[in-house]
Amino acid sequence: VKMLMPSPFREHHDAYLTRHRETGVKRIIGIGRELQGLKSDGTIFPMYLSVGQAKTGDQGIFVGIIYDLTEKKRAEETILHHQKLDAIGQLSGGIAHDFNNILSVIGGNLEMIAAGDLPPAGRRAVARAQEAAARAARITQRLLAFARKQPLNQQVIDVNRALGDMEDMLQRAIGEMVTVEMHLAPEAGQVNTDIDQFETAILNLAVNARDAMPSGGRLLIEAERVTISAHSNDQDDTPPGEYSRVSISDSGVGMTPEVRARAIEPFFTTKDVGSGTGLGLSMVYGFMKQIGGHARLYSEVGHGTRVSLFFPRIVSDTVVERDGQDASAPMGNGETILVVEDDPDVRQITVSRLESLGYRV
Repeated sequence: VKMLMPSPFREHHDAYLTRHRETGVKRIIGIGRELQGLKSDGTIFPMYLSVGQAKTGDQGIFVGIIYDLTEKKRAEETILHHQKLDAIGQLSGGIAHDFNNILSVIGGNLEMIAAGDLPPAGRRAVARAQEAAARAARITQRLLAFARKQPLNQQVIDVNRALGDMEDMLQRAIGEMVTVEMHLAPEAGQVNTDIDQFETAILNLAVNARDAMPSGGRLLIEAERVTISAHSNDQDDTPPGEYSRVSISDSGVGMTPEVRARAIEPFFTTKDVGSGTGLGLSMVYGFMKQIGGHARLYSEVGHGTRVSLFFPRIVSDTVVERDGQDASAPMGNGETILVVEDDPDVRQITVSRLESLGYRV
């Protein structure tokens, strides 16, 4: 057995057996314990060792049974990782909801102030405050996306068409030093998702890929149909079914195992201060979970990163086209609106804004 153990377990094992022969005290005999094992190629793996004792005539023999715990430990780490993300998601969702209420009050009052008669300096100050509030609101939306609490407007979209429509925008966003390539399989199919969040997720991943290639490189976007069966070796925690898989790969610096393990956590970033919020991947993860999909990350130092998004595939011939929407608030003409809101500050600013638009509240 000691041949299968690295130091210092090897030396301890011999000492335990010697002590047992001399004193009869059982330190490992009949008592299982977890140790580290040593493979023939020198790699270390977790194992469970159970040692028993028997006699053949006057000679005592020891029997060691070893169980490889590699898969068990990997499964436990996966469960703990998801429990950790779920806990962070619940905390993030609660904070984002409360912060969103505060921003609603700030933004509403700024909007009413801006509608008044202000000097140029005051108007500029209000505009800067509104821009800051808008940036804060975008952060709360990403936190809500990670917590799977953002409102979604789901519709049937053609994956290849949606990605094709983004090609020019992606090239402008990531610059000329990075080449964008798309390999879109005809059978990629249709999915039921929020098109705006879909585009935001792809754009976030493309920007992350660009930042991982400071000297330029290649960004590859692939779409294909995949089937995950209950017996697939690469199933991970993706439920069995038919999926449209969208993968974004780069030829960048890649991630270390330590960075990869934390990449989905909100606010975790390896970028310089001011260069990123650390919410891009967490938003993508939360969005995919909210629509019943899955996100998978693979990365190696020096070989780049690949993020695969698994969208549940549907069979439908109906694709909803987006129409331009009028963003202006509809003016009222004395109509009555009932406002129901538990936060008094949010309720007050909502009533004031509606009254300013000509409604009775």
